[in-house]
Amino acid sequence: MAFTQDECDAFWNNADKNGDGELTIQELAAALKEFRSPGGAPTDRDIAFMFNSLDKSGDSKVSRDEFMQEMLKPPRSQTLRETFQLYDKDGSGYLSRDEVRDVIKASNCFGSEGFEDAVDEIFAEADPNNDGKVTLDEFMKACS
Repeated sequence: MAFTQDECDAFWNNADKNGDGELTIQELAAALKEFRSPGGAPTDRDIAFMFNSLDKSGDSKVSRDEFMQEMLKPPRSQTLRETFQLYDKDGSGYLSRDEVRDVIKASNCFGSEGFEDAVDEIFAEADPNNDGKVTLDEFMKACS
């Protein structure tokens, strides 16, 4: 779920009780417990995971910039759809082996011999019905 700038500002202003422009894990925990989400109150483990994900600098504080950058990102599902569409060069609605091969070659992540093994691994994971095509749903499942 994406948040608006106003929603992020409101949460931040509520969470940053002392107004120092940074959140401690305790401030984040208190604000999250006040925030009523459909999934219920987050566990301490959820809060710790979220805090560590937000604290990009590793200084045990979340700055307003760190918070806003993370919270205003498009949802992962949107990013995956956009990525899929970028790779689906012919607009067929699926990724062929050739399209995946081209992406892997362009990435230069594998040597000239290793990219075919990478294509095989991707299709073993993302093409469960072995039809030689990776649909958007299959792509989303493989990337989650």
